[in-house]
Amino acid sequence: MKNCNAILTSSIREGNPVVFVEAKILNLPIITTDVSDAKIDIDKKYGIVVKNDDNSMYEGMKKFLKNQFVIKNEFDYVAFNENIKQQIDNLLEEVIK
Repeated sequence: MKNCNAILTSSIREGNPVVFVEAKILNLPIITTDVSDAKIDIDKKYGIVVKNDDNSMYEGMKKFLKNQFVIKNEFDYVAFNENIKQQIDNLLEEVIK
């Protein structure tokens, strides 16, 4: 992935893919179809969300290649990991009660 210029995901249905986190850690722009929370988490922050059809994916790649979008947020993977750890700790505390 470090050798890529961007990540293109073309899933029809998918939860929040791990590749989103991996791309954000590596500061790679993401071009994705509208899966999971992509419009909330990715769109205009870490990349763009397109419809799942050939023309929309083509237009998304063309937009990227013409430098018409840039990553606006730097991903804080340390805070992300701490947040996940805290959520797991909270769930474990509930189970132990």
